[in-house]
Amino acid sequence: MRARELGVTKGLRCCSDTYAAVPSPPPITGRENLAFAAHLKLPRDLADSHRRQAVLDDALEMLQLKHIQHYRVGSVEKRGISGGQRKRVNIGTELVSSRGGALP
Repeated sequence: MRARELGVTKGLRCCSDTYAAVPSPPPITGRENLAFAAHLKLPRDLADSHRRQAVLDDALEMLQLKHIQHYRVGSVEKRGISGGQRKRVNIGTELVSSRGGALP
């Protein structure tokens, strides 16, 4: 049965004639964003937490995000860090994944 027939359309987005729930991720900090990207993309030989933390610290320092690393990134609905800082966090996720293997 379709959601519209049940009268359940609040919080659902419409694609053609079918509604689907689009869950929003919980708000996380800039450091948590980078840590998640590192967990997903770094090779297993960087599983050592000290080396992974060094990669995260280097990326945060390079992108000048150390002072806001524990602030929530936010979303369209809920305000968080600024737009420029959000862009740098996104750049950091790619930086973390590509630089991970370059550490000694």
